[in-house]
Amino acid sequence: MLSLVPPSAAAQAPRPNIILVFTDDQRADTLWAMPNVQNALVDKGVSFSNAFVVNPVCCPSRVSTLTGGYSHSTGIYRNSPPYGGFRAFDDSSTIATWLKGAGYRTGYVGKYMNGYRATPYIPPGWDHWVAMEGGYYNYTLNTEGTLTSFGAAPEDYSTDVFAAEAISFVEDTPGPFFLMFSPFAPHSNAAPAPRHANAFSDLEPWR
Repeated sequence: MLSLVPPSAAAQAPRPNIILVFTDDQRADTLWAMPNVQNALVDKGVSFSNAFVVNPVCCPSRVSTLTGGYSHSTGIYRNSPPYGGFRAFDDSSTIATWLKGAGYRTGYVGKYMNGYRATPYIPPGWDHWVAMEGGYYNYTLNTEGTLTSFGAAPEDYSTDVFAAEAISFVEDTPGPFFLMFSPFAPHSNAAPAPRHANAFSDLEPWR
């Protein structure tokens, strides 16, 4: 493939900060109920409104997002071994390694993928790493290779923990940076933060 852009111009091209918000099992048609998300993220950012997953299963879809590859190319078809899960995934070449090679500081905060249980392992390409397998409470978090167990106290709610970590990364990184923010929410079963538990008790359930 030939480029029409001179090398000097390409080298001087701006490198914007990138925040990829990757929610878990969220239906696209639920954004109408989230005006703050609509105004702050969708309207002022980039929304993949014509995107299609290559596999409707969690782990293969996550791997495809990280690599840009189809399931038959990544070898990840399911959530568990031998054709799925964290240990079956070749993570040597991902969006993290590519952007790090382009001069970005990279950060991952949130759920990684199925099978990523209490392990100090950090995949290649990530400068900042705060990740777990999943859950709202009673989970083990890998923070820069150090494992920390969280309980069931209100302050242990994983979405809040991840939000604080993501904010710190953005505020402490001058850029250019790439942050993949991947909360476990709104994965079923629904488990809102305690302060929101009865916030909409007067509304009829929406289907």
